[in-house]
Amino acid sequence: MHRMRLAIGLLSFGALFWMLPGVACPAEKRASADRDEPSVPARLTVLRSKATAHPMDRTRQAAALGRLTDPREVRDQQVVDALCRIAADPTDDLFVRMECVDALGELQSNVFADDHARAQYAMPFVSMLKDAREDELLRAKVAQVLGRTMPADRPQTQHAVNAMAALAEERSGSLLLRVACVDALAQIGAASELVDLVVAVLPQPNLDPLLQERSIKAFGEVLTQASNLKPIPLPTMLRIRDLALNPSAPLELRVAALRALAVLKKSGPAKSFDLMPELRRILREAEDAGLVVAAIEATGILDEADAVTALVAAYRDFFDAEKPDRENDLRIRSQIVRTLGGLLNAQASKKRPDAEAIRLTAELFLAIVRPVEENREAAAIREEALFALRYLHPRRAEFQRFHQPAIARLLEVAKADPQAGKEFPKALAETLTILARHPDLKTLERWEQWYRQTYPGAD
Repeated sequence: MHRMRLAIGLLSFGALFWMLPGVACPAEKRASADRDEPSVPARLTVLRSKATAHPMDRTRQAAALGRLTDPREVRDQQVVDALCRIAADPTDDLFVRMECVDALGELQSNVFADDHARAQYAMPFVSMLKDAREDELLRAKVAQVLGRTMPADRPQTQHAVNAMAALAEERSGSLLLRVACVDALAQIGAASELVDLVVAVLPQPNLDPLLQERSIKAFGEVLTQASNLKPIPLPTMLRIRDLALNPSAPLELRVAALRALAVLKKSGPAKSFDLMPELRRILREAEDAGLVVAAIEATGILDEADAVTALVAAYRDFFDAEKPDRENDLRIRSQIVRTLGGLLNAQASKKRPDAEAIRLTAELFLAIVRPVEENREAAAIREEALFALRYLHPRRAEFQRFHQPAIARLLEVAKADPQAGKEFPKALAETLTILARHPDLKTLERWEQWYRQTYPGAD
C-alpha cells in the first residue's frame, strides 16, 4: 500500500511539474525561442538607428539580415535597399558598413537566383572600391564580396575587374587591398587582366612575397581555364621559373610558382623549359612536404614520358613499413596516388596510351590494396588506391589486360575482410561493378561464382 501511494504521488507530482507555468517542455521552448527572435522590421529599425544603437548591436542585426532565406520577405521588407544605403554612407560606422557589405554578398549568394541584390550593390561597390578616401578595410571587404558574387558575363563585372586590376598593380597601395583584389580577380576568372597583372607586378622592386605568391597562384589557376590568352613575355616566365627553383624563396611562393610553371609548359608558352629534372630532384631531396606535394602536382600537370616512373619511385621513397602513418609521408603518398589516378584517367583519351605507364600504375595500385594482414599501408591510402583502380575501366587492350588481376585482387581483399561475408563492402562493390561492367551481385559468394565463370582456369 505504501509503495502504491508513493507511485501515485510521484505521478501526480510529474503531472503538476509539467503544468507549472514556469516549466516549459522542449517544444514550448522552441516556440518561445521563435517568438523571441526579432522580426525583420525590428532588425531593420536597430540597423538604421545610427544615432542611438551601439555599433556592435547594429553589426549583429546586419549579419542576421544576411542570413535570411526567404526571398519574398527580403524583397517586401526592402532589406537590400537598407543594407546598400548604410554600406555606401561614408559617415556611418566603418564596421557596420563592412557587415552590411558582407550581408549583401550572403543574400546574393544564398537567396537570389536573379540579380536582385547584385544589381543594387554592384556599381556603388565599384565606386567605393575606387574611392581612395575610403578605409582600406572596407575596400578590401568590397573586393572580396565582388569576387565571390560577380559572374564574368555581367556588364557591371568589367567595371569591377578594371578597378581591381588597377588597385592590384598600384605600387603604393596597401598589401591588404592589393591581395584582396588579386584573389577577387582569380575568383571571377579575369584571365587577361591577371596576365597583365603578373607581367606588371613581378618586376616591381621590393615586391612583398605574399603578393607575388597570390598573383602567381591566381595566374596559374586562370591559365588552366582560359583559352586564346595574349602572349606571355619571356622575362615573366623566366621570373616565375627563378622563383620556383630558388631554394631561398618562401615556401608558399615556390609552391605557387612550380604549379604555374608546369601549366605554362604544358599549355605551350614555356615549352622549351625542362622541368622534370628539377621536379625529380625535389621528389628525392626536398625536406618540406608542401614542396614535395607541389612537385607531385606539377609532375601530374606535365604528364611527360617519365612522369609515372618518377611518381612510383617517390611513393616507394615515402613509404616506411615500420612507420606507415607518419603524417607528412601520408600526405605525400596520398597526393601521389591521386595524381597517378589522374594520369591513368588521361591515358584513356590518348590516341596511343602509354602501356608502360599504365602497367606501372596498375601494379602499384594492386600492391597498395593488398589484404590487410599482408599490407602495412594506411587505410586512407588503400581507400584512395581502391578508388583509383576504377580508371582501369576502358575497353582498350592496354587497360583490359589488368581487369582480371584487379578483380581477382578485389575479391581477395573481400575474402580477407571478416565483415564481407555478412555485407559486401560498398567501396569494393563499386569498383568491382565498374571493372566487371556487371550489376552488383551483393555477396562475396556470388561474385566469386561470377569470377570463376568469367575467367575459367584463372588462379
